[in-house]
Amino acid sequence: MMDRPITVAVAGCGSRGQDTYTKILLEMPDKAKIVAAADIDPEKLEGMKKLTGIADDACYASAEEMLAQPRLADVMLICTPDRCHYMQAKDALLKDYDLLLEKPISPFANQCSELSRIAQERGRKVAVCHVLRYTAFYQKIKELIDAGVIGDTVNVQAIEQVCYWHQAHSFVRGNWRNEGLSSCMILQKCCHDMDILLWLTGKRCRSVSSFGGLHLFRAETRRRAARRAASIARSPPIAPITPCNSIWTNTAAPGMTGRRTSWPSSRRRRS
Repeated sequence: MMDRPITVAVAGCGSRGQDTYTKILLEMPDKAKIVAAADIDPEKLEGMKKLTGIADDACYASAEEMLAQPRLADVMLICTPDRCHYMQAKDALLKDYDLLLEKPISPFANQCSELSRIAQERGRKVAVCHVLRYTAFYQKIKELIDAGVIGDTVNVQAIEQVCYWHQAHSFVRGNWRNEGLSSCMILQKCCHDMDILLWLTGKRCRSVSSFGGLHLFRAETRRRAARRAASIARSPPIAPITPCNSIWTNTAAPGMTGRRTSWPSSRRRRS
């Protein structure tokens, strides 16, 4: 046990880094203190500074700039986009930070293995944000399975339904719209599910299969949909279709009145 609050540097001041983990840490000042932050978006960095009270010279224009400094804290939170995780985590481990690392660790298995090796060699801790393990609900299920209360586990059926507005916002037109820019759908969206299934059952995965298509997400389909929407909008008594962008920015929830500034609109990519 440390006789002082652990110090924390935050790389990525968006929905996870600032809006989630930082706000949680601010509720426990006796345990943790945020001493540095980095983000490529000046507005988010300014928000972080106001939220935490960190000094101007503790704010960095990128995670790379922050990592170029001597070790600033006990722990680094890496809450940047998927493709940034590996190199930033590697550099942080080599500077002897312990890590809270957003999922997925990396789109590539060899990079995951390398980070694991470095952490073990340097005696560092890496906590990956598979948060379902820490919920009372799943911990109780784990307890019952391990105790044999439900008998042998031979089959698990689990379904995660992605809301239409989450699919459209995040995986069609958002930050995760392209596998080459982030990671594949089954890794980005389903790594929580795969982790919780392995943890609950105590098993190792032998194989994974995934399939899908882009039938609805092509230019010709978009044109047909636009013509159909325009036709509906011109036909009373149906009200005109609300432009997609206003769903994210102008409503309290999809299709409702009021302004929405939290997720998912808080994670819109900058144009």
